Amino acid sequence: MSLPIFQVTLLLLISTLLNATEHHNAKELFAQAKCMRCHNTNDFQVRKEKVNDFTKLNKSVQACATNTHAGWFEEDIYGVSRYLNHKYYKLPQPPAMEE
Repeated sequence: MSLPIFQVTLLLLISTLLNATEHHNAKELFAQAKCMRCHNTNDFQVRKEKVNDFTKLNKSVQACATNTHAGWFEEDIYGVSRYLNHKYYKLPQPPAMEE
């Protein structure tokens, strides 16, 4: 295997592992906040009038986090938004949150 192919493969593997870790952490936050007490899976279907892009999804998660006093940081809200998007919404997704 040539060096460039190895480097690309390594980068893809690292990216996949980081994504999996991010989704796992966000999934745990989602479960700990007991979001499914107020929501069911039908609530996470794309509703064009409510959530039709990632920004609106992130704002919805932020509103829920505020209303439930979840105590999440911005990166937690962003992570949970990405998790919900990956699992339910399938909207075009922005890259990881910039620091």
